[in-house]
Amino acid sequence: MGTTNPVLRLLIIGAIAAFVMLRLVNSPIGQWVVIVLTVGAAACAAGIYILRYEPELAKQWYKVTPGRIAFNFICALTGEQTPGGVAEAAAMNKGDHAVPTDESNRSTYSVLTTKIDFEMAAGKLRNEVIGHDRVIDEIMSDLRRAVMVRVKRPDSGGAVLGMYLLAGQPGIGKQLLAVAIGRHLYPEGGVLFLDGREYMDAASGTADLFGHGSTSGRLITAVRQEPLHTIILENADSAHQEVLTGLQYILQCGEYVDPASSVLISFEHCLVFFLSRKIGRVLGPIVDDFSAEDDWQTRASKLIIDNTGIPESVAECVHLTLPMSPLTLEERAFVVGRLMQQECQKYRVQLDWIDPEILAEEVELITDERGFDGVHARIKSRLREDLQRAVEISMPRLSIRKRPLRARRD
Repeated sequence: MGTTNPVLRLLIIGAIAAFVMLRLVNSPIGQWVVIVLTVGAAACAAGIYILRYEPELAKQWYKVTPGRIAFNFICALTGEQTPGGVAEAAAMNKGDHAVPTDESNRSTYSVLTTKIDFEMAAGKLRNEVIGHDRVIDEIMSDLRRAVMVRVKRPDSGGAVLGMYLLAGQPGIGKQLLAVAIGRHLYPEGGVLFLDGREYMDAASGTADLFGHGSTSGRLITAVRQEPLHTIILENADSAHQEVLTGLQYILQCGEYVDPASSVLISFEHCLVFFLSRKIGRVLGPIVDDFSAEDDWQTRASKLIIDNTGIPESVAECVHLTLPMSPLTLEERAFVVGRLMQQECQKYRVQLDWIDPEILAEEVELITDERGFDGVHARIKSRLREDLQRAVEISMPRLSIRKRPLRARRD
């Protein structure tokens, strides 16, 4: 081990500092304080060494609560990335480390690991995000294959776990679906929201995402602190090509060196979603033939490269391009009803019935151009008076009826 090793340097500096302080501090209490601080510094140095040079050992210790607490503290102190990943979480899920198998006690750190897990999650997702069953099934099938490979061969990483492009009209549920999938895969993982319109300038966009000089970027900081992350880039086609090229390296290699700390940050357990309304229009000529097969995906990729600012090298990193179709009138009515029910639940009031005329009015306001944008605000405004009255008189159940028009006085 050479003198350039940061751990050795830290130990040498700590020993010299301890020697000087022991000579200066004469009281027994002061000496004990110095000894404790020195032992703590040595433990931190050992932790840094394990994180950098024995990553498999770090992952094993991270599965145990005391080890997880210690490594989280060291990583927060030094800027190192926390250990752990899909294979380790899967092992915990299987009970290989004395984790209870009872569903109620299942570790929230675990991920979906079996075919049954993914099928159950897909069923829940179809109930959470209405009208996009086929898109859900395709993503969950692709994710299941990727996770099973990681579980069986933990050293098979390299790229991100999943990279998907969701295309469709605004307010159709693209972001909702991306977040829901991320939450099912990583119940306690992180979610990072980015907007391509904020990264239209190459210099400022690259610095904000990846960092510059002594400053870490938003993306780097988020994944360094939590490796199990869902990254959502809205309006992906609006980002500058240099910014997208920086993302391409992460998508392909699954890692990036933090310019602020020179620490190698792993992205191999990240789930990445590009969202775009423009690409939804671009895919119009072939959307009726949508398929997850290579032929359709190749045609979609060519259309995206020819008609948007997304570079070919980035488009090739996409695992699946998935057009999300507009909801039918019945599906829109179902979603509006559910949103009204959720608004009532905030006040601990059960919604029993909704006047069909009210549903029809709300559905009519949902256009193909704006989707569900503004629906939440309209529902909140429409229900406010009824809910306030229900709370005032402690009424646990509520029916929403069409109010008659009031006669105007001249």
